[in-house]
Amino acid sequence: MFTRATLVVLPSLLLAGSLAGCGNNKGQFSDAEICRASVATALHKDPSIFNVDDVNGKLVYVSYHEQDNWKHDIYRCKIEGTKAIWATEKGHWKTSSKDAQLTFAANEDKLTIVDTSADGQQINKHYKLEQLKVDVPSKPGLKG
Repeated sequence: MFTRATLVVLPSLLLAGSLAGCGNNKGQFSDAEICRASVATALHKDPSIFNVDDVNGKLVYVSYHEQDNWKHDIYRCKIEGTKAIWATEKGHWKTSSKDAQLTFAANEDKLTIVDTSADGQQINKHYKLEQLKVDVPSKPGLKG
């Protein structure tokens, strides 16, 4: 049975609960850590081989170096809402309907990256904060 006090308090609690979801959707993760995981997921690689080279405003630059063939690739990434948008260093942003789309969900120290191909197939990768922790860029000011 509802009392008058319950009817006054209940809408306030519902409003507070709905606003709680409107804040930070990144949990404890920085843009650099989300980008590191996202680009690694898109390329089907382990994020531990990626360095965060620079954070320039909203752009994050990550790279990895393949020991076998001395290949050094650099990627750009930016976070927009729950999307991680990426590109090669000088290439186009992966935003067309033909490109796979990367989204993420964070819950405290757990991050899920969802890689959805153009035909709707999904690959989910799960990471913990300690797997992705980035304190400062490896080479600050590289792209500044």
